[in-house]
Amino acid sequence: MVELHKFVPSFIPKPHTWGKFDSTSPITHFLILDFKDMSPKLPDPKAFCSDIARLHRNSVSPTGKFGFQVTTTHGKLPQYMEWNSSWESLFRKMLSDLMVLDLENNGPWKEFQDVYERALTLVLPNLIGPLEAKNRTIKPCLLHGNLWEGNQGTDYETGNIYIFDASSFYGHNELELGMWRGTQNRMSSKVYIKEYLRNVGISEPANQFDDRNRIYHVKFLMWHSAHHPNDVSRQRYKSQRSTYSSRSHAYISVSAYENMCYLVDKYAPWPNGNSDEKPKET
Repeated sequence: MVELHKFVPSFIPKPHTWGKFDSTSPITHFLILDFKDMSPKLPDPKAFCSDIARLHRNSVSPTGKFGFQVTTTHGKLPQYMEWNSSWESLFRKMLSDLMVLDLENNGPWKEFQDVYERALTLVLPNLIGPLEAKNRTIKPCLLHGNLWEGNQGTDYETGNIYIFDASSFYGHNELELGMWRGTQNRMSSKVYIKEYLRNVGISEPANQFDDRNRIYHVKFLMWHSAHHPNDVSRQRYKSQRSTYSSRSHAYISVSAYENMCYLVDKYAPWPNGNSDEKPKET
């Protein structure tokens, strides 16, 4: 929050102090920010996306690399950050760490593990790699990292929009938009993505934007799945797919699987067409 406030102080409640309670069961930390009396309503897309774009434009990585100087968290789970000059390399590590956390909390799922590994090894070089190929460069932008409707609010008195509860690191700015894909959050309306891109534009190659948004969306789906231990119902996706609510934990895992299948079929098809079912568009 301190790093975010440094670049866009009018968009972040000012942090004052933070620390750790003496109690060790459970281990508990605290963070004190300026108090803002806020409405939880969805933010105005034009004002909100203009501020997000300003954060991405104003921020400067202290090393010129992707990552962060300390381990950050997404919810209660750690994001192990190390400075990396390659966005593809850092993003691959993030996805790999997520699969480890998901397996620890939810157990094995062979079909998903196979397609996930194929995506990491064969899809990423063809989808994320081109961002930094052919003399292209992308700026390491400071990201909020968890921009759903519960982490923003509009000040009742001033009308200013604020964001909080960040999972920050320096990454590709388009990753921020991965949270807004699909139907899991109320901010999934395409108006937010369109308004953001009106401010910033699309990274090249532009014709791969939607597929990049898809795999960035998988990152957020995997965090959600890893946060809910023993979600073994995800393995019964074939027989119960139509019964899942778009907000259920089982749906989250299925959606991650289907999105990865789509990308593997497009960028790294199995030699003998081994994908066991044709994924649905999500």
